[in-house]
Amino acid sequence: MSDRSPVEGLPTWSDAEESRFDRAQQTLRALVGAYAERISAADETAAEQLRAEQVRYGRELATLDPADPERLSTIINDYPALVERVRAGA
Repeated sequence: MSDRSPVEGLPTWSDAEESRFDRAQQTLRALVGAYAERISAADETAAEQLRAEQVRYGRELATLDPADPERLSTIINDYPALVERVRAGA
């Protein structure tokens, strides 16, 4: 993180940090969207379970912290495969 900010007291992020945060957000959005697709085609019981997972990842998106590089790395590295599994119905 840079220590210069255009607004005093607010952090600024390097281009690389911003890029990682954006990639993590996009991955989480894709995951939430994949659950939405599955929910629309699921029976009531399966839809409830899928909604719970969708909410879980939606909360993760809402609370994502750009200053948590380990969390960002986990999302960027591990979640794309999860997105594919959810889309595939696994």
